[in-house]
Amino acid sequence: MSEPKSVPGGLSRFSRLRVILALLGFGCSVYDAPGNGGGGAPPFDMGGSAGTAVNQGGTATNGGGLGGQAITAGQSGGSGRPTGGTGGTSPDGSGMTGGRGGMPATELGGAAGEGGAAGEGGAAGAGGLGEPPPAVDKCPDDPSKLEPGVCGCGIPENCQTLKGKLIHRYDFKGADAVVKDRVGTADGSVQGATLSGNGRLSLSGGTTGPYAILPTTLISTLTNVTLEAWVTWRGGAAWQRVFDFGNTDGGATAYGKTYLFLTPQSATSVATAGYSTSGSNGEIDARATAGLLVNQTSHVAMVADDAGNQLILYVNGTAAGTAAWTGSLSAITYVNCWLGRSQFDINERLYGDIDEFRVYSAALTAAELSTSFKAGPDPAFLAY
Repeated sequence: MSEPKSVPGGLSRFSRLRVILALLGFGCSVYDAPGNGGGGAPPFDMGGSAGTAVNQGGTATNGGGLGGQAITAGQSGGSGRPTGGTGGTSPDGSGMTGGRGGMPATELGGAAGEGGAAGEGGAAGAGGLGEPPPAVDKCPDDPSKLEPGVCGCGIPENCQTLKGKLIHRYDFKGADAVVKDRVGTADGSVQGATLSGNGRLSLSGGTTGPYAILPTTLISTLTNVTLEAWVTWRGGAAWQRVFDFGNTDGGATAYGKTYLFLTPQSATSVATAGYSTSGSNGEIDARATAGLLVNQTSHVAMVADDAGNQLILYVNGTAAGTAAWTGSLSAITYVNCWLGRSQFDINERLYGDIDEFRVYSAALTAAELSTSFKAGPDPAFLAY
C-alpha cells in the first residue's frame, strides 16, 4: 500500500486521524478516572490529595498506538490555595497530561482558617501582703511601751488606779493665798506668804516662816491613807516638817500630842515618818537610812496601812523604812493640818519648796508608788 498523501499543515490524513483517535481515548480516561485530585472536604481547610494516576489512555483504533500512561500523580491541593494540585505528566511524545489536578480549595475544601489571636498574658498577680511595716516606737526610751497610752511614756498603765484612789490634790498653781484642791473641795490657804504662780509652795523656814493650812477633815474619816509630796529641802535644822496633822498639848510652847508627820531629817539624820497618840514618848517611827538630799527634789510618801498593821516610808518610789503599827487614824485629833510646820513649836518650819501634795484614800502599793514617782508632779494623766 502506498503512503497516504500529505495534507496541508504538515500531517498526512492518516496521522491526523491517529491524533484525533488518541485524543478521544484520552478524553474517556480523563472523565472516567477515579484518580482525579478532589478538593478538600468541608469543613477542613486543606485541599484533597491528588488522585493517583492509574488510568491509562484510551486504546487507539485502526492500529493507533496506546495512549501514554500518566506516571506522575497529581499534587495535593495546598491549604488555602485557589486551585487544586497539578496533574501528572505523560512520558509519550504527545505531550498529554495525566490525571486532572485536585479541585480548588475554594470549591469544596474549607478555606484555610486563620490562626487564632495570640492569648493575652494573664494579669499580674497581686503582690503578697508580706511582713507588716515595723511599728513606730513613740516611746524610744521606754522598752515596755511603743505608745504613750493613758499614762505616758516611761509610766506604767496602773496610773489609772492611782487616779481612782486620789481624793485631794494640791499643785500650788495659784497666784494668791488660796491653795486649791484640784480633785476635791478641801481648799487650803498659805499663812505668811502668797503663791507665786509657778506651781510651787516656797517656804523660807526659821521659827516664824510661812506654811500652809489644810482643812481639819482632810483624813479624819479614813481607815487607810497615803500622803505624798514632791519636796526640795534646802537644809537646816532637824525635825522640820513636810506635813504634820494632829494637835498639841495647848501649852505656851506647844508640844505635839496626837499626830502623823514626815520630816526630811530627824535627830539621827534620817528621813522619818511617825505616828503618835501620846506625844514623843509614844511615837512609832518608820525610818529611812538617810536624810533627804539637800537642794534636790525628792519624792516622799507615808503609807498608814491599817489592814496590814504597818507604817511605810517611801523615798523616790522605794520603801525606805517600815514600822509595825496597830493604831488608827481616827485616834488622832485633827486640829492642825499643816504643810511646812510642826506640832512642836521648838521645831523649825520647813525651809524648801513643795511642788505637789496628794492624799489617797488607800494604802498604795509599792508598784503604785513607783508609778507615781516615775510620773512626777503634775502628770498629764491628772490634767484638769
